[in-house]
Amino acid sequence: MLVRNYVYFTLAVAIVLLALFTIFTIITDKAFIEAKIEKLPNQIEKIESEHYDKVDAQRLFGRSGYFEILDEEGKIIYKSKDSKKSAYSNGELECISDFDRGWNLILTKYGSKPTETKYLLQYFKENEEENEEENDNIGFLILDSEYQVIYNDMNTDRTSFTKNEIKLLEMKKYQVKKMEFMSVEGKKHTMVMYIHYLDYKSWEKSTRLMLWIIPIFMICYVVMILVFVFILNKKVKIPLLMLNVAMLDFAEKKMEGEIDYNGPDEFVQICETFNKMSGLLLESEKENKKLAQDKQKMLADISHDLKTPITVIKGYAKAINDGIVNENKREHYIKIIYEKADALTEMINTFYEYNKLEHPDFQLILQKKDICEEIRGYLAIKYEEIERSGFFLEVDLPEKRIEIDIDTSQMQRVYDNIVGNVLRHNKKGTTVFLRLREIGMQLVISIADDGVGIPKEMEESVFEAFIVGDESRNKKQGSGLGLGIARQIVLAHGGTICLKVPPENNYSTQFEIILIKKL
Repeated sequence: MLVRNYVYFTLAVAIVLLALFTIFTIITDKAFIEAKIEKLPNQIEKIESEHYDKVDAQRLFGRSGYFEILDEEGKIIYKSKDSKKSAYSNGELECISDFDRGWNLILTKYGSKPTETKYLLQYFKENEEENEEENDNIGFLILDSEYQVIYNDMNTDRTSFTKNEIKLLEMKKYQVKKMEFMSVEGKKHTMVMYIHYLDYKSWEKSTRLMLWIIPIFMICYVVMILVFVFILNKKVKIPLLMLNVAMLDFAEKKMEGEIDYNGPDEFVQICETFNKMSGLLLESEKENKKLAQDKQKMLADISHDLKTPITVIKGYAKAINDGIVNENKREHYIKIIYEKADALTEMINTFYEYNKLEHPDFQLILQKKDICEEIRGYLAIKYEEIERSGFFLEVDLPEKRIEIDIDTSQMQRVYDNIVGNVLRHNKKGTTVFLRLREIGMQLVISIADDGVGIPKEMEESVFEAFIVGDESRNKKQGSGLGLGIARQIVLAHGGTICLKVPPENNYSTQFEIILIKKL
């Protein structure tokens, strides 16, 4: 089956290659453009009116032919094709055949050694009248290897030629001609034409050669494909066998390493993909184990956090019920029971909120709100608690309206959890800073303080649930879920939250929330 498929594939490729070659030949033949300089007089009106861009340069001068327009000083004022040349000297113009006057220049190089090199420059003008003497239209110069005139058969004062002038005369790809004309403004201009004539003999020879190459190529191609199929058939079995063994080992959890295979790129890629997949599965298994351990730890922490207030409530309630508390302390004990019950209720609500955010069905209730006004409303409610706790507040909010889609109650929970941590873990006199900046499509909310800061060992794990040291568990310690809840809410809004290390300015702790505005 594999060999047959490869044979069919090879035949299909061969047919497509042959079809493409045929189409290419037809297109090339149709795209064949021959220079038709004899039609230049039909374009004179466009040239004299300086509508150079309307001149069909390809049709007149061939596919790669082009022309340049010179002013009276020989400077190029228009090019139909990019070239490095910017101007022509009078000597260079003299070395260009005249189209309108019928003069042609032919340079012939002869001599076997460089020191013996000679150049024959012929001036030829086609007869315009049948009775005109041929000798009247022919003249020539002979130049030495340094382009110095050593023989002059023309009525010219020329004694030497420059290298650039010889280049114009020796040009093989193009036939260069010039034509003088008067512009509509009465200025004398010169048109220099680079005419490209195709070599029909070379074209026919190349075509015949290609026709012979095709059958030879097809024979060689078939032989190579047969060899390729035989070798590939053997090579395919090796990686497939390795993959089969690896998958069986992985299924039985015996796989300890990766597949190490060197061969065709396709199978190397498959093996690398398998290695990546198995690595991800193993990593996922480790992550699941870690989650299970974290879950056990979370249950232990919840039990610990619930046990303390329940024990206090139970002890004080029993003391009151047994009548061992005198009337002076009874009210104090009842107050403690109420405070512990209130803390217990808050803790249970926090656990509930954390689990609700983790649930896949959780959805935000988004509304377009002015975030500056929302933060001001939150601070207005929170200000009394901050002041009563002995803390200070500094706020930096833009005066303009900034609208964004947010869930107001959930975002207020984010602010409250961060600010609550500041009030819980710092001394009186600490300042709480809240700042909002608009940077392009981003809204950057910074909540910071100048208190005791967060220990370095907790900076990377501060947003994980129950990240609190056992030695830290005291009457001020929270559930350890506040920042985890804040992170889940911000992520649900499509934003990010991080602990900025090191913090800006004189802050000791700085949390940065980034929300994205939608168009």
